[in-house]
Amino acid sequence: MSALVIRAGATARRLIEQDGLNPEQFVVMAGAAGGPKWLALAGLDRYFFGEFFAARKRPLFTVGSSISSWRFAAAAQDDPVAAFDRFEQAYLQQRYSDKPDAAEISSVCNNLLDTLLPDEHIEQLLKHRYLRPNIIAVRCLGKAAHETPRQLKAGLAAIAVSNLRSRARLAQHMERTVFRHPDGHAPFLPFRDAFVSHEVALTADNLKPALRASASIPLLMQGEPDIPGAPPGMYRDGGLIDYHMDLDYRLDDGLVLFPHFSTRIVPGWLDKFLPWRKPHAHHLDRVLMIAPSEQLLARLPNKKIPDRKDFNRYSDLDSLLADWRVATAECRRMADEWAEIVNSGTLASRLEAFPENSLATANARNR
Repeated sequence: MSALVIRAGATARRLIEQDGLNPEQFVVMAGAAGGPKWLALAGLDRYFFGEFFAARKRPLFTVGSSISSWRFAAAAQDDPVAAFDRFEQAYLQQRYSDKPDAAEISSVCNNLLDTLLPDEHIEQLLKHRYLRPNIIAVRCLGKAAHETPRQLKAGLAAIAVSNLRSRARLAQHMERTVFRHPDGHAPFLPFRDAFVSHEVALTADNLKPALRASASIPLLMQGEPDIPGAPPGMYRDGGLIDYHMDLDYRLDDGLVLFPHFSTRIVPGWLDKFLPWRKPHAHHLDRVLMIAPSEQLLARLPNKKIPDRKDFNRYSDLDSLLADWRVATAECRRMADEWAEIVNSGTLASRLEAFPENSLATANARNR
């Protein structure tokens, strides 16, 4: 059984076939939003940051929204494996009342963040030897900036209608904010698209607020107001704009590593309901994507990776968490297989192209 699907853009494939695989090849590592879906990647994360990149010398710019910004916060600590262990253990022990409100869910998630990134480890991230995290959050405008459920729902409804008409119309309702590492400037910055984008240097004062904001799912969790150093306002989940990192990375050399929990790349959070909304081919030219195979998914409880809808599928939390543990353990096969590929030097023979029907066409309603 193969646990992995490995896809590469045209330039990425050519360079790997020509030069083989080297950890220094990667300039950027991208991470998708997805809540509990990160558990499928927990084994890979430990391998990448505990072994694969352990001797790395050049900077590696990470970019992610929501749960992936938290993954990269774990990676950017002096002992990344221990940080991932803390994060996974706490995530698989989360507890809620029967009908939790946004305040309760936010409180539980804030405790998760404190376990993942203790205050005394903040300087480790800001002074990391090679990792340069970039955290994406959204600054909401209009009714989407309100915490009152009625106002917020109205704002989200307007956002959904605008997104249905075109992705570019989302810019009427929100602005992208990138909280970037103070050392070095990522090649993909500044962003060049329809959205107003702010860049804010990470500090000890705004790191945790930025991480909270990046993962603040509207209605489900409380927003993060007035983050130090950023324009005043209400900040929410970065996945609203950048869900699966359909970004113009603008690399002149090197590659983008994208461990993903799906073979589908969805530009924005609301685009998951729009099958015609697809990533641009040129954005994937230098991307190497690693995702779970259908064979692996068939071995998991419910034949899928954990997701947020499980909270509604299961009648009790203990059963849900038990199945999440099984899925997380099974998905470690991805890390084992990737390590075998690295050690055997057989990556080139495993590469697939991104299917043409998974990419945006010139007349697609992406913008």
